[in-house]
Amino acid sequence: MLTKTKMVLAVCAAMVAGGVGLAAAQSAPADADAGGTGGFRAKIMQKYDTNGDGKLEPNERAAMRADFMAKREARHEKMLAKWDTNHDGKLEPNERQAMLEARAEKSFKRLDTNGDGVLSFEEFQQAKLFHPHRGMFRGMGGAGGNTDGQP
Repeated sequence: MLTKTKMVLAVCAAMVAGGVGLAAAQSAPADADAGGTGGFRAKIMQKYDTNGDGKLEPNERAAMRADFMAKREARHEKMLAKWDTNHDGKLEPNERQAMLEARAEKSFKRLDTNGDGVLSFEEFQQAKLFHPHRGMFRGMGGAGGNTDGQP
């Protein structure tokens, strides 16, 4: 049980680190899209650059922000519908804890491909979290880093 708890905490820490990496990647310069973001910037430009000048004008940025806010609100409502058991419109500490534990358990099960309750290094290597396009663990087996499977 202790090993499983440690692994769940490690996965949660990795998810937080990924969020930081994603935020840094989104604030990267325009030519940084070649770093493996899957064309995210190009998709944004195609959708919101209505005048086709290759940059987002204030009105185009406003439209993009409005769409992002609407999507965020929809995710928030979905999360509340699932985890807000007392229906007060916010997550109490016990509700938040239940949500975090369920997410961590789901992540661990996804990573533990053989279902033995222990995450081997090989399973960790195969995990999507380890892939360099996610921006995590750069230099630990990603593009240009250590590729022999050792940390």
